[in-house]
Amino acid sequence: MGRDRRQYNHNGITSERTEPERIYTSPLQEAQRYAHILESDSSVMTRANLAREMGVSRARVTQIMNLLRLGPEVRKRLLGLEDQRPIRFFSERRLHPLIQIEDPQRQMREFERMLAQILPRDGVPGRSADHSALT
Repeated sequence: MGRDRRQYNHNGITSERTEPERIYTSPLQEAQRYAHILESDSSVMTRANLAREMGVSRARVTQIMNLLRLGPEVRKRLLGLEDQRPIRFFSERRLHPLIQIEDPQRQMREFERMLAQILPRDGVPGRSADHSALT
């Protein structure tokens, strides 16, 4: 659903127009895009070149590329999300603690725990069994 906004014409008469809702993508997709550019574009051979090309700092490229350290199952689940709510929830900031977990199985368990907090269990979106939310 989009947001409704009132629009006034030159006679002061209002009409309703609906703006499309923003579609979010996983930050992991950005990391994969960066990796693809590094692998396939011969003019972009280093992260420094990529940073210049993308208009960001080298540190920012590293931050984004670090998302590729997520385990294969977590990456698969993230990229398979279709509902905008969990896609928006799993921001780069929320994914960062998962990157710190080296064991892929433990990483996946933590991911599942986070996912369970935002998926509806009782028919009320945004409520988990204990009604807590991550910050």
